[in-house]
Amino acid sequence: MRNWFGFLLFVLAFPLLYGQTTVTKRYTTEDGLIANDVRALLLDSRGVLWIGSRAGLSVRQQGKIAIDNESLQYRYTNVTSIVEDQHQGIWIGSYGQGILYKGRKKTLLFNEKSGLFSTRINALFVSGRTLYIGTSEGICKIDIPTLEMEKYQ
Repeated sequence: MRNWFGFLLFVLAFPLLYGQTTVTKRYTTEDGLIANDVRALLLDSRGVLWIGSRAGLSVRQQGKIAIDNESLQYRYTNVTSIVEDQHQGIWIGSYGQGILYKGRKKTLLFNEKSGLFSTRINALFVSGRTLYIGTSEGICKIDIPTLEMEKYQ
């Protein structure tokens, strides 16, 4: 009887041992990344993984990694920060090239001509309808619906 009870306990506990493992996968340039030095990640509301690196922007959708064509078109590199707004727009900050906005209908590039203190973006943060931008020269904010920029001095 003891052996039977021990065997039953082992059979019930054995699957629990496998439940404690962590499945990992390593992605590199061989898998489609534009570069191996990843600096920013965002999993957006649609389940798309945005991967920013020194060489540009990659996107993982449906298990496949591809280089983002619009960021290639703008030669957008040195990605430092990626955030999503409430309208599913993606804001990508770069150290040296400003901000790339990828909305549903349009793609825009914000730089010093648009009103930024500097194109060296260190951090992005979305709160409600406002995007806060930390640059190497100061803080700016963009009202997301109107795309009006304001500088903090």
